[in-house]
Amino acid sequence: MAKTKKVGKRRNLRKKQNSRRQVKAKGYEQMVPAYLAKMLNKVSLDTYNREFVDSGNPSVVSRILSHLPKRDVKGAIHRADKAEYERRVLAAIPLNEKILKTQEAEIKRLEMSGIDGPAQRTRSKAKPATNPVLEELRLEAYHSDWVLMQLQRIAQRIRDGENTVPYGYRDYGEFLRGDPAWDMERMGYVKRFRPPGYQNYDKTKGKSKA
Repeated sequence: MAKTKKVGKRRNLRKKQNSRRQVKAKGYEQMVPAYLAKMLNKVSLDTYNREFVDSGNPSVVSRILSHLPKRDVKGAIHRADKAEYERRVLAAIPLNEKILKTQEAEIKRLEMSGIDGPAQRTRSKAKPATNPVLEELRLEAYHSDWVLMQLQRIAQRIRDGENTVPYGYRDYGEFLRGDPAWDMERMGYVKRFRPPGYQNYDKTKGKSKA
């Protein structure tokens, strides 16, 4: 007899679980509007002593629901972060093109002005007397060109529908929260990328050490 009661309890528990699943299966879109309409009706009765009439196109309930988070909140946030990341990449391309164009124009102007001066002869070879301002500007232009090249490559991957999460980050949101090593406006490293032959050039990783 006790065994039969235990089986009966299990059956009742299973029925309750199935019932709860069926309620959930009705869906977010069916349950929330009904509850919202019920609450609006209650407020209308308490305040104006008349039932709430949901008129208008779109309805009041649908307008309120449009501002509520959907069930797939995590997925929606991921899509929003991805869209923001891609927007920043595409916006950074013309910005870096403008910066590089300005730098190249200034380099040309300084070169035409003869700011470098005559070469300094040594026993082995002629050593150019490079002006430090011009040299630094050339390095900045090199960095701008490198950043632009990386962004154009990412933009192509975006157009191809490939994954573009920045290397070293779990997702777009983690990257967009900010990193002191990253220039968000130009979408490039704060540390300057330098060509081979410079002291801070890392040949193994292709990045600046400093």
